[in-house]
Amino acid sequence: MQLVAASDNTDMGLKKGDKYYPQVGADCVVGLDEKIKAGQQTYTEATDKTAGLMSAADKQKLDSIDTGPLTSVQLKDAKTGAIYLLTVDDGEIKITKESDG
Repeated sequence: MQLVAASDNTDMGLKKGDKYYPQVGADCVVGLDEKIKAGQQTYTEATDKTAGLMSAADKQKLDSIDTGPLTSVQLKDAKTGAIYLLTVDDGEIKITKESDG
């Protein structure tokens, strides 16, 4: 709701005729905070057996991802589509072609 300052108000930094929008917190309107809380969606943590913000099946897939260091990485050549394997052997980086594109 837009209001108009009836007179100069130095405390609020308003001059007579200035337009302003008062802001009121939900706890200042009787019953509004309870109504907002009642309409809020809450979520439980997803487990491998119960859904939360993701399905239980997706949680199982996520949990199955190995988070340790990789021993190799497959890369696809953007131009030819060929597949390459990047590995590190005794500190030496090696790239070998696995298949043509």
